[in-house]
Amino acid sequence: SRRGSRGGSVLDHMDEYEAGIMSAREAVHRTQCQQCDVDAAAEAQAGKRRRAEQRQQAEEDARRAEQERIAREAEEARLAAERERKEEEDMRRAAEEEKRRQGEMAARDAEAPRAARF
Repeated sequence: SRRGSRGGSVLDHMDEYEAGIMSAREAVHRTQCQQCDVDAAAEAQAGKRRRAEQRQQAEEDARRAEQERIAREAEEARLAAERERKEEEDMRRAAEEEKRRQGEMAARDAEAPRAARF
């Protein structure tokens, strides 16, 4: 009979002990879950920041590339206009030189018959 009462007493203590252990485990589990939630929220925020920075960098890169393209096209247009102006100037000079040469030839031709007369 004494044994039965002791056994019941130990079992009672075991049940209390197990309940305490389970309660502690549940508390640890809740704490870990809360920490996981905090970590996940922090990681989500970091991901948002990272994506925003990448998007801003991509936009800046696109803006820079567009500015470079416009500058390159403007430089190409300037060089083309300069080439065209030079070609026109060369053609004008060639025409003036041709006109001058023809004038000299006409003057020589005009003098040649007079020279032949003497």
